[in-house]
Amino acid sequence: MHGKICKKLAAFPLICLLLMAAIVPCSAAGPDSGGGEPVSLTSSADLVPVERSANNINGEMTIVEVFDVSASVDPDDLVKPNFAQSGYLYSMDSIVKNSFTDMKEKDVTQEYEAPADSKELADNIDKLPPSIPYSEDNYVGTLYLNPQTIEVVVTGQTPKTNTRSVTKTFTTEYNDPSQIPATMNGLPRTSLTWAEASYYEGSSIPSSYTATAVYSKRTTTNVDSAWKVVATYQGTVQFEDTDNIRYTVTYKGTEIPENCIVGDDGNLVQIPDGYVVDAAGNMVPVEVKGSGVGGILLRGAVVLLIAAAAILATLAVLYAIKHGYFASRKLVIQAQDFDSGNYTTIQKVRLKKKAPNFELDTLKSPSSRHFLCEMSAIMAKNFRGKIINVTADGQVVCKHQVEPINDTDKYVFSIDLEAVESGPIDTFAL
Repeated sequence: MHGKICKKLAAFPLICLLLMAAIVPCSAAGPDSGGGEPVSLTSSADLVPVERSANNINGEMTIVEVFDVSASVDPDDLVKPNFAQSGYLYSMDSIVKNSFTDMKEKDVTQEYEAPADSKELADNIDKLPPSIPYSEDNYVGTLYLNPQTIEVVVTGQTPKTNTRSVTKTFTTEYNDPSQIPATMNGLPRTSLTWAEASYYEGSSIPSSYTATAVYSKRTTTNVDSAWKVVATYQGTVQFEDTDNIRYTVTYKGTEIPENCIVGDDGNLVQIPDGYVVDAAGNMVPVEVKGSGVGGILLRGAVVLLIAAAAILATLAVLYAIKHGYFASRKLVIQAQDFDSGNYTTIQKVRLKKKAPNFELDTLKSPSSRHFLCEMSAIMAKNFRGKIINVTADGQVVCKHQVEPINDTDKYVFSIDLEAVESGPIDTFAL
């Protein structure tokens, strides 16, 4: 049962279209207006113009944008298609290319070393030059010695052998080696000789012996034999970057006639007879006219059909809104009047899902410094977590991350140009 009801409600928009087609002539299906929105330059925030100005030059509305980019950038990426702004249709008039040099600087620290004759710093300090040249990665300059970093470092050692020896004489009754110490002062006994010291009276038999013991030990140690003196050099080096291009793009504006709108292709489209432009900038048919009894009956029938279609369309729209099938896909920007404090809609922009960004048209409300940006709940849900980059007058003024509180309420965030002095600001949902 639930599936049948959903199918019937889902058929409401189709019924409305059929009824509207029956009550208006085929010629009433006029072209849809693009809304006169400026087209985003690029998905990269790096391609925002470094300068942007809008002036009336000799009675002709002119917008000039200046870009400083590398030579690898395609100039076609910097040019906007035709766009409408403040009642004028702008199209690219010229693009001028000029090369320029960008002098870059950076601080460098580099270590330097030289062979030394000894471990004494005073004997080797003259081996360090007061400065050394620097040339790496296209950066060139001079680095200067930092005296506090000078030191002598050992780079080599040589083995040296020493022998320590002690000779001791002992008198013993017998020539027994066990009576002689095996070590003396930590030195091992390396040799032992005996000699007869005395004899028994009237005999050739020894009554005592003299022992001569030699204690010795050989040791090897490493001694420093090579050194180097090292120090740190510091300085600021420069890079003369000639791989830079300055593009100056000029747009000329033509006033949009009252009987025309700007189409999706960026060209003027004349409003056909029988159509008017509504508040959203779209063409809609005017009231069907007639005369006499036939005209009255026709108008009556038209009114009834329109009423029926309106009821069905309203039900379908309410159902779609309730279930999230229909919602505005454009971000609505309102500017606050400086005197009254009231907000007035000045822009409706369509954001790209991958790289959402747009340019705030301050020329539509030059005195305004405070703006509100509003999107439907469905649109906010689709852009949840995305960061919207907002530019105005050639600079990024706001980076806002979309974080809707729920999936049913409209999502609003603000832009305050008075706070944009030290760079883009991050805003939060109201």
